[in-house]
Amino acid sequence: MGFHLGERNTEGAEGLWLSIPERVRERALIFTDGLEAYGAVFAKGQHQPEGKKETTKMERLNNTLRQRCARLVRKTLSFSRSWENHRLAIRYFLHYYNIVNWQKHHPYFKDSTL
Repeated sequence: MGFHLGERNTEGAEGLWLSIPERVRERALIFTDGLEAYGAVFAKGQHQPEGKKETTKMERLNNTLRQRCARLVRKTLSFSRSWENHRLAIRYFLHYYNIVNWQKHHPYFKDSTL
């Protein structure tokens, strides 16, 4: 739903929170590794510090992102010349990845040959 490129601090947590669409923020559950900055930004009822229980899914997504988006690998020819291009490439990948996974699990597409 949202992402933020930056440091793991209060400013980064605020950037992540603001990247989530406003209509989703009201009902969102945020699973984190318990970093204090997240607790300061996310509402207590929505913030779920889970440690490795839920964050392993996020680590898996990070690994998939690194594997499929060459510009995130050190010393590559696919580097971004600007932060904006870097951000847009990541955004494109995340949208594509979410759509493909949604189609895999949505009942409409299960019996379809799309």
